[in-house]
Amino acid sequence: VYAGSLTSVSLNPTNSQVGQSTAYTVSFITSLGGNGSDVGLPKDGKILITFPVDFTVTGVSSANSLDGNLTGGFASVSGSGNTVTLVRDGTGNDVVGNVAVTIQFQNVTNTTTAGAYQGSVETTTAGEVSIDSGTSSSFSITPGALDHFTFNTISSPQTAGTAFSITITAKDVFNNTVTSFTSTASLSDNTGTISPASTTAFTAGVWTGNV
Repeated sequence: VYAGSLTSVSLNPTNSQVGQSTAYTVSFITSLGGNGSDVGLPKDGKILITFPVDFTVTGVSSANSLDGNLTGGFASVSGSGNTVTLVRDGTGNDVVGNVAVTIQFQNVTNTTTAGAYQGSVETTTAGEVSIDSGTSSSFSITPGALDHFTFNTISSPQTAGTAFSITITAKDVFNNTVTSFTSTASLSDNTGTISPASTTAFTAGVWTGNV
């Protein structure tokens, strides 16, 4: 038995910030042919959504359809490892082929590393025979708020009274670069003689200048 291909697969968080617990919306279109025997998504079928490593799904316990193309409820909503499993309760419709489905589920905790990610979605029969599968388009996990600054390593020795270059990077609590930080920062040292006493504006969370 081979699986068909889901199309227009997407996973979108309500809150894209690192480390946050948030709802996700999964969307996909069922294939026309399915696995050759089963097509669409049976009213007692299952949907498996697999996240990349470092996302936490163990808190997921509720889900609901966001359109009329999938009716009825879910007998079971659970998360284990990196996979969320939605088990339909048999009270709704049999979703046929080439139909768009949109579902939202709660309490996924985002990874603490900012970047672009993809997930995968699989639909199965109640007996876990694969019907369709597909990989989502990329979704972004963004840095958190400014927490601290880091300095690139400054070569040593430096000559007293001679300016040298430093690079400062704005970081969130998980040490991701806060690319949205474009403000200035005050500069100080133990001698109280550093000049200038303030940076110019950061660019994408980074500032390089002479002091």
